[in-house]
Amino acid sequence: MIARTLDRYVLACLIIDALVVLASLSVAEYLRTTLPFGLQLEDRGYLNGAVYLLVLVLWLASAFHFRLYEWRWTVTWRGELGRITASVGGFALLFAAALYLSFRDVPRLLFVYYAPLTLLVILATHLLVRRATAALSRRGATVRIAIIGTGRLAAVLAERLAQRSRAWPPTTVVGFIAADGVGDQPEGLPFPILGQVGQLIPIIKAQKVTTVLLALPPEEHAVALHLSEALTQQAVDVRLLPDVLNLASARATIEYVEGLPLLGLRDPALTLPSRLVKYTFDRAVSTVGLIAISPLLLLIVAAIKLDSPGPLIYRARRVGEGGCEFDMLKFRTMQVGADQRLNEVISPEDRQRGVFKVVNDPRVTRIGRLLRRTSLDELPQLVNVLRGEMSIVGPRPEQPFIAEQYEAWQHKRTELRPGLTGWWQVNGRSDKPLHLNTDFDIYYLENYSFWLDLRILGLTVSAVLKRRGAY
Repeated sequence: MIARTLDRYVLACLIIDALVVLASLSVAEYLRTTLPFGLQLEDRGYLNGAVYLLVLVLWLASAFHFRLYEWRWTVTWRGELGRITASVGGFALLFAAALYLSFRDVPRLLFVYYAPLTLLVILATHLLVRRATAALSRRGATVRIAIIGTGRLAAVLAERLAQRSRAWPPTTVVGFIAADGVGDQPEGLPFPILGQVGQLIPIIKAQKVTTVLLALPPEEHAVALHLSEALTQQAVDVRLLPDVLNLASARATIEYVEGLPLLGLRDPALTLPSRLVKYTFDRAVSTVGLIAISPLLLLIVAAIKLDSPGPLIYRARRVGEGGCEFDMLKFRTMQVGADQRLNEVISPEDRQRGVFKVVNDPRVTRIGRLLRRTSLDELPQLVNVLRGEMSIVGPRPEQPFIAEQYEAWQHKRTELRPGLTGWWQVNGRSDKPLHLNTDFDIYYLENYSFWLDLRILGLTVSAVLKRRGAY
């Protein structure tokens, strides 16, 4: 059912896009002869059948090149938006070149109207077609996912899928399928175990599974291939998730030589140009920021001094880039001697899990509680950024005793300077234990871009204003 729904969606978009591209060209010609911009044109007729045919061919060439109509359930609306934008951009460049080389009597301002109009209308039609097919398909189009495997990789995959916001097609994880011989449900699995691999076909039929994801360790890849062959006669989508968490510790990248994939195992986390951009941005923002907020810093210093005796700055030992330790600076928000009273407010079980914050901590001062809720206590970390010990956006600085317990793959998060904010913080802040942030930090490393940094900064502002996870 899901395959037929997606086929209908793609076919409808293909036909409507072609009609929209042609209709938008006619509308652009009308706007050019009607709107009072540019040289006054008395009548229409600048476009003929050859131009319309050329437009249709160029549009299809660009759309197929950018794989606009190769649609799967894994493509999010953001991904589809990127494909639409790339397709329209490529089409506009091709059309502009064709006009220059052939139909020079077509007004240039007509093209200026045509390109953005085409983009807006195609975006609108894709949204409408998406909603229409969702309404027609109803519950029958739900993507029901079963994950084969019960290890750490399978648990991370299930959590990521559960976090995705998917309005269409509706996506749900029905549960895990364990390897033969696995008994009780392992800890940390967010969904139930439906059965074992030996019962795979009956489980798929009973649960109406449409997608099977293989999340098995490398030593069981032969089992994965056997399972894939066993599912060839079932109407399900089968995909294999490689153990990217272990590959991450080796800085794995992939490239192709004569069509053969090669994994690079020691590539740097960031290229040199990316590091230059990132760390130049850090120094510039920290310098300007410290100057701009200097009156606020003086006000906070005075408030801390009047509120309780003790030092103004609290120095927390943290693990930085390359595993080197440094003192992370924060405004003092607790009474003097708070570290010695840790056992009074935090249980040994929480400390072992890396939880060191509790709501209504009696050790926090009055001004400290305000600073924590507004995250103003972290402003001195701009000095750490200026020193080159931290970055504006990056992995969260970890405590040394937690870093000592890292597995090999988790040490990848120390390849960049820790950040004032990061992907982990905007996905939970203080309501997530410190030792559970490594998956978020490695996701940031694997998907780093300057634009991702800007997005995280925007989400940080929203999280601070909402005071989510801050106490």
